[in-house]
Amino acid sequence: MTYKCSWFRLKILANYLFLEIKRLRHSTDFSNFLEREVENLMHRLSAKINQTIFDL
Repeated sequence: MTYKCSWFRLKILANYLFLEIKRLRHSTDFSNFLEREVENLMHRLSAKINQTIFDL
């Protein structure tokens, strides 16, 4: 149970980071390349976390 809680906390952190990066992206002038890379990284991280939780 503690292991699953840790993954749940990690997922919450990843979602928080995604929202923070999204907020920062809209408030500053990021290049298009950086925007795409950050967005892709966050989606891959979220997918990996979801898959790991599903595998538990």
